[in-house]
Amino acid sequence: MSIPIESIAALVRDKESHFWEGAAIGFLAGGAAGTFVGLATYQKPQRRGFITIDLGPGVAALGGGVLGAAAGFLVGGMIGASTAGREAYELKGKTLRTKLHMIQLVVPQAN
Repeated sequence: MSIPIESIAALVRDKESHFWEGAAIGFLAGGAAGTFVGLATYQKPQRRGFITIDLGPGVAALGGGVLGAAAGFLVGGMIGASTAGREAYELKGKTLRTKLHMIQLVVPQAN
C-alpha cells in the first residue's frame, strides 16, 4: 500500500517498555554496589554482655548484595518501564521536505 506524503497529517509511534532490561541491569549494579557497601561498612562487634556473635565480613557483604540487588531490580525496572509511551508528530501544514525528513527519522528503515 502506498500513501502520498502530502496526505499524511500526523505520525504516531508506540514505544515498548524495557522493564526487564532495566531490571537486569539494576539487579547487577545494585548487587555489586550493595556488596561493596556491605564490605566497606563492616565493623567487628565490641564485646558486650555474655554472648557476642561475629559472623564476619562475608555475611555483611552477602546481606548488602542481596538488598542492593533487590533495590536495583525494582529501580531499574521502573526506569526501564518509563521508556514506554507514545510519540506523536504533527505534520499538518508542514512542507513536503519537512514531512519527508520527519518520516525518515520516525519510521525504522528496512535493511
